[in-house]
Amino acid sequence: MNAPRALALAAFAALLQACATSAPEETRYTGEIFSGGRRLPVTTVFWEDRNDRTVGRYVFVEPDGREVPGTLGPCEMRNEVVLRCEWTDTYGQGYFFARFSEDRQRFRGRWGRGDLHHTLSIEGIWHGQR
Repeated sequence: MNAPRALALAAFAALLQACATSAPEETRYTGEIFSGGRRLPVTTVFWEDRNDRTVGRYVFVEPDGREVPGTLGPCEMRNEVVLRCEWTDTYGQGYFFARFSEDRQRFRGRWGRGDLHHTLSIEGIWHGQR
């Protein structure tokens, strides 16, 4: 093998390795969110960003089948099992509060108006399990 080709293959292998190690490990939960007087299916996903902060995203499905995506962040772990985040989607923004089981297999929470540090109102539940 010639030197330029060997160098190109080594660079490509290094790039693949960097991509493989930089992909965040996601934790996915399926559950329900109470919104608009109804329980709607929701998928909530969390991962650690490059600065080791928890962030996330979610998608809930409205009664007509329309999917509503949103983001979670910034987030704060209050202790080993309590997480508080700000949510943002097409309907606005507010807070998300969750208490996880010790094995992190499920969470029970709520959402509402406010921000990371202030609760202005409680709008409904938000639960999930792996």
